[in-house]
Amino acid sequence: MVEVEAKFIAQSDELWEMFAKGGELAGCAVRLKRRERLRSIYLDTPQWSLLLTGIALRIRAHEGAPGCELTAKWAGAVAAGIHRRSEYTTELPRRPRLPLRELPPELVPLLVPVVAGRPLVPVLVTEVDRTTFRILSRSARSTRELAELALDWVSVGSDPRALKLQYREVELELRSGAKKDLVRLAQDLERRFGLRRHRFSKFERGLRAAYTRVPKFGVPARPRKKYEIVASALELLRARDRALRSKVSRENVASHIRSLESALLALSAREQTKVLSVVMGLQRRLAKAEGLLEFIEQGRLSASGGRLQEKLAMAAANLISKVLASRDYFDFLVRLEVLAFGDRIPLPKHDV
Repeated sequence: MVEVEAKFIAQSDELWEMFAKGGELAGCAVRLKRRERLRSIYLDTPQWSLLLTGIALRIRAHEGAPGCELTAKWAGAVAAGIHRRSEYTTELPRRPRLPLRELPPELVPLLVPVVAGRPLVPVLVTEVDRTTFRILSRSARSTRELAELALDWVSVGSDPRALKLQYREVELELRSGAKKDLVRLAQDLERRFGLRRHRFSKFERGLRAAYTRVPKFGVPARPRKKYEIVASALELLRARDRALRSKVSRENVASHIRSLESALLALSAREQTKVLSVVMGLQRRLAKAEGLLEFIEQGRLSASGGRLQEKLAMAAANLISKVLASRDYFDFLVRLEVLAFGDRIPLPKHDV
């Protein structure tokens, strides 16, 4: 899913007071939708690998509800105050125990190549008192929800005695409308209420309030100069990993074997010596899976060999799954990451 929205800083309660009674915005009707309290916990690896890769992972719970949402958001782009980014949300029936050690199947191909088997620990907490309104088009044929307007009172930090930041924010998120509708609505908010658009998400603003040494979210982390080739090899390895987890095929297995080889060659002779046997073991197991898939593709089985083909395909899939979930494989990914980027961990401001 692609999220398209505009964000504004609000200095007063004028907007709340007006729209609570209804009204209109840029010729569209504004109708109260709901009031709710949200608690968001942002997660990352101990090395902040998701942040360095331009991903925000959030558990969001609605007050009074037993379950929650787990959402991964990518940095995307901001142009003229309009945010456009990819996100993926999955519903969880219960709030998970932290640190989070297992991801839902839908998020595994997207996140595991970066998480690499490490626990996901809380790095930031926000509390939001939200009032949401529907922005409805008025036409002779139908009434559509063009956008959703959220008026938020945001608190960063779960302990009221040690809050890092509090602020009002307005979010205008596109629903069934077009980008031009969002621009028109945003311009009316600015003109009538003096709101200012801003480019930072709650995650980014919260991090900057609570930590120092925070890298720019969405800007690719710059590797250490002597390890630029390692960073490139790691990026390729992660991409091949995602492709193989998404689709098991002989071509994807072969590509992943080559990416392991490239990563090994990117290391210094000393580092190669430390991991050579491990990487070769991973390659051997993947090569065996590739051989099984190639045998199936070449059609050497008899017409009655359907059951055998199924068994071979399952055996290949099991081999691949074991490699991609192995401690050796995850340790190799982490080793490459640490070599490429070193210590980029943000520091809590109260510890500085």
